[in-house]
Amino acid sequence: MEELSSVEILEKYSLRHGYEFMTSSDYEKHNLFPLDPVLNTKYCVSKVRSGNETFYLCQHDYFATRTGMRNTYCGLFKSSNHPVEFQITVRDWMDNLTLHRHQKTGSPFIDKNLVISSAENVYDRYLTIKSAEEIISLSKQVAPIKMISAESYIHYVPELKKGYIIGIVTNNWLTDDHLLDLFIEKGTRILLTI
Repeated sequence: MEELSSVEILEKYSLRHGYEFMTSSDYEKHNLFPLDPVLNTKYCVSKVRSGNETFYLCQHDYFATRTGMRNTYCGLFKSSNHPVEFQITVRDWMDNLTLHRHQKTGSPFIDKNLVISSAENVYDRYLTIKSAEEIISLSKQVAPIKMISAESYIHYVPELKKGYIIGIVTNNWLTDDHLLDLFIEKGTRILLTI
């Protein structure tokens, strides 16, 4: 039996869960000439609905042969009307060695367990004790994990192409059903608090 590619595994996962999806192979089928022959980009995007909210599970892998640059991630994103940029990560022992100033929240639990990098105060608006607990819990099964808000860099999803996005991101592809279910379940819970 032929082994499935990661994109094919994610297509089957999306079909089983009833998610609308698109992949880089869809794009390649309908284009006679690739955008750049030295770029290798693979992605799979699934539209996940929870209540009135729509989230996008984006798995992306980009490799530029000329420069050797690589960018791989899996993220659960939604569009945001708030033009704020931040990154929240689970605290690591290395964070004690860095000289960067990290935002303090006044919450001993959050300050002990998470690192917040932002020019603005994000604690009151984007982070609660409950969402901090969820981020820490998720990081025990999917690591490394971070919560981000940024100007959109997801050009292959029309709904996320412009403006700002907020999401939960890891730096590898998730293809295991259990991990995907967990990532979507906890990720939507975290993002619904915003």
